[in-house]
Amino acid sequence: MLTDGHMPHIGNGTARGKHPMITHQKNIRYITGIRNGVLIGFRYFAFRGPVKLTLWVRGNGKGKFLISDGTKKHRTEIKIAAKQEWSSYAVKLTINKTSPLYMQYKGKGQLEFLNLELEEIK
Repeated sequence: MLTDGHMPHIGNGTARGKHPMITHQKNIRYITGIRNGVLIGFRYFAFRGPVKLTLWVRGNGKGKFLISDGTKKHRTEIKIAAKQEWSSYAVKLTINKTSPLYMQYKGKGQLEFLNLELEEIK
């Protein structure tokens, strides 16, 4: 899921730059146009305890991603001070169930999102 709460059905690049979207450069695909309030969601992960959640982003944004499992309250947050090159930002996340993972950006500027990593903490 990818939304800013106001996304139209778009085609032929008519809304380019106004809303978040999936794009590419050569063989690298990423989400661009991430501004304050944009929500990115992935379904479903079988969480079995604490994990290290790492996000790879770039841009000129400064703020945080609120991390949620879909229960309407955020579980943790990742502070972001993005650079022009892809950089990683990580946090410990504890969920003990199969659930989605939502990340909502709250901050200034604009980000691009490349990847997320989940690493089990033993």
